[in-house]
Amino acid sequence: MEKNKSNLVSTVQRVRFILILIIFVVVFVLHVQGGVHLILGRLIRDLESLGKSYDEKMSRRRGWHYDFLYFIKENTPENANIVFPPPKGKYLKIGNLGFNDYFLLPRNLHHGNQQTLQSLTPPVYVVIHKEFPPFKVEGPRIMKDSENGLIHYRAKP
Repeated sequence: MEKNKSNLVSTVQRVRFILILIIFVVVFVLHVQGGVHLILGRLIRDLESLGKSYDEKMSRRRGWHYDFLYFIKENTPENANIVFPPPKGKYLKIGNLGFNDYFLLPRNLHHGNQQTLQSLTPPVYVVIHKEFPPFKVEGPRIMKDSENGLIHYRAKP
């Protein structure tokens, strides 16, 4: 009787161990599957982009934001001061100077208003995006599309 009880206990312990192992493997596979899917998706996208230029890859990955920053880069000199809207509300992306700085270096990027604008040394540009700037800026406009572009600020003498 003792031997049967001992065999029964060891069998129950084995079954419990096997069940715990199965649960662990299932949970592990489910977590790894999400990571594998993400990695394979990025690998496939990178393989499709092998023959494309850096600008084409960034445009595909970042969309309109990168295209607008590229427009700014192409239409401003390297020593330019550029005024962006503050990173609030509808300007979260375009107002992110840390991100923008990566693509627009060595240009100097600023958040500001009319006082900031007047304190900067030329050449100075102001980003036009949605309702920004909310103040009057003198100078020629360089438009990317109907809502977005740049104003080349020229102070009145």
